[in-house]
Amino acid sequence: MKTVINYHRDHTYARAIAWSWNIAGSGKFSIKSGEEVIKVDIQPGDVIRFNCKKPHKFEKHDGCRVGLFGWELNEPKGYGVYPDCQKILEDIDREIAQEFTLAFENTYRQMRDPVEKIYRIGEANRKQILEYLRQYKEYLRRDNSTYTSDRLIKWFGVEPDLRFRDGTVNQATIDRRLLKFVRRFDRRANVLLLGVNY
Repeated sequence: MKTVINYHRDHTYARAIAWSWNIAGSGKFSIKSGEEVIKVDIQPGDVIRFNCKKPHKFEKHDGCRVGLFGWELNEPKGYGVYPDCQKILEDIDREIAQEFTLAFENTYRQMRDPVEKIYRIGEANRKQILEYLRQYKEYLRRDNSTYTSDRLIKWFGVEPDLRFRDGTVNQATIDRRLLKFVRRFDRRANVLLLGVNY
């Protein structure tokens, strides 16, 4: 296996709980909790929820790994949702409420462990999302983070750049379908990253 994301904690822009939707590829997610290291095998379609303030990393098997990663912006630290995006999120939540309950019923309960595998996306749905994401291939840019290698990224909803903490500029794409997809799992997720590791 190849380590493509080394141990790191997520930035102040994010609250503690994060979500990962593994759209393609497989590997191992590791997270440190004190002296303990918890490892979770990740397969295509797996959805995990984890404490992103604890050191975590990802090792992938051969091939390309495509993941969606979601966070709740840390408003007390000055990272909020842009007004145009907030209105869309509210519209999406009303649509979801009329359709069905959240994909994971106990999503708001307290986490007992630093990482939980909470769901597996059906194969047909997973392939549809993967095909849908292809439209953004040419818009991916290299991730310059020091803890990752060979990763291309694109932000959705908000790009939590330190320069734009006051919410005056939004470089990210607001994609209703992707935002609706993730908020079916948890309506706290309001910023989304597409990451592709080769």
